[in-house]
Amino acid sequence: NHGATFDPLEIRWSVSQGYHLVASRAIEVGEAMARVPKGLMIGPRMVDRVRSDRELLEGLPWPDQSQVMLMKQYCDPNSFYRPYLDTLPETFDTPIFWTRAEASELIGSPVLERAIATRRELWQAFQRIKEKVFDRAPSSFPQKCCTYDRFVWAYSVIRSRAFGNYTLVPLIDLMNHSPESRLAPTLRKDGSELLSAMT
Repeated sequence: NHGATFDPLEIRWSVSQGYHLVASRAIEVGEAMARVPKGLMIGPRMVDRVRSDRELLEGLPWPDQSQVMLMKQYCDPNSFYRPYLDTLPETFDTPIFWTRAEASELIGSPVLERAIATRRELWQAFQRIKEKVFDRAPSSFPQKCCTYDRFVWAYSVIRSRAFGNYTLVPLIDLMNHSPESRLAPTLRKDGSELLSAMT
């Protein structure tokens, strides 16, 4: 729907893998597997579509803009993006989500230090964005939805699924593949994202 194409791929779901894409047939080298129009993407480009968003988010770095736009869509029960949002994981098993007891397994590891530093940075970023954005536009960013935990969730979604410009590209972000395979995401002149199989 809405101009996205993903022949020869199928969306599947399993308990072990969640939502994912599988090839329904052999894919030729150079063949386009998926195309997603820019209007279906969530990221900094969305900000320019709505004047109030542009004014609120002015000056924020692109990663923060993507997180805020993702949270805005998530908090809207009637969001155009709801079918896609419902495919995103609700939890992540990364150290920034671990309890103190779980994190104690990492004592002595630089991973623990990085996780602690990341949590501190996220808390500071949340407080800054809450004051600059959430508190100024409560109708778009309701307090019960725009929590620190939801902010960390948005950070994790963006960091694990977004492409180089911090943009979520539905369908294409479901692509898990062998490290040996070569896939080429390409931003086309019309703003759409194309995924092709390379040699």
